[in-house]
Amino acid sequence: MSDRSARRCSVAVVSCLALAFGAGLALPAQLLGAPTIGFIELDGPINTRRPHTSPFMLGGGKGMHMSQIRAAFKKASESADLKGVVIRIKDAELTRSNIDELGAVMDDCRKGGKKIHVYSENYSTPEMLLACHADEVIIEKGGGVMIPGIYVEEMYLADMLRWVGVTPDFVQVGDYKGASEMMANSKPSEAWSQNINGMLDSMYD
Repeated sequence: MSDRSARRCSVAVVSCLALAFGAGLALPAQLLGAPTIGFIELDGPINTRRPHTSPFMLGGGKGMHMSQIRAAFKKASESADLKGVVIRIKDAELTRSNIDELGAVMDDCRKGGKKIHVYSENYSTPEMLLACHADEVIIEKGGGVMIPGIYVEEMYLADMLRWVGVTPDFVQVGDYKGASEMMANSKPSEAWSQNINGMLDSMYD
């Protein structure tokens, strides 16, 4: 993106940072005649556990807490000055439960009359799932979009083990108990394929 394009983006989209998590300052909206836009940056993991009272406890202070994000959206919904919110996704580690909870908060904010804009330099499946709850999805010029869908990758090591002179020897109780398949087989058994395909079909649905 050129410097001129970046300036246009700053003026049109993030003219004022009413809400921020460690973000830099943009040009004041009142000097540009642009509407006031809230800004929330999702960076790193989102913590949903109970916050620690001591910063020295394991996990304390890492990433953002979901309660902070919810409070920011609540403030945006109740603010008469804000016309909308820009969410910048920056190296966010989004789980499916994060996406569902954030999506519900974004939907509530939109019902309150605020426009939600999502910006990311690149999009994969988690970012796009979250962006489905927004009014507008923005990507940097030249950014990439990769949506592989739902899939799993499995590794079968029996051939490699035999190549180094090791013969796997397991006792499997029941056709659908596949804990030993990775070591004992060169490919998935019919029963294991039924298990995995059923799981993926239910996730897709």
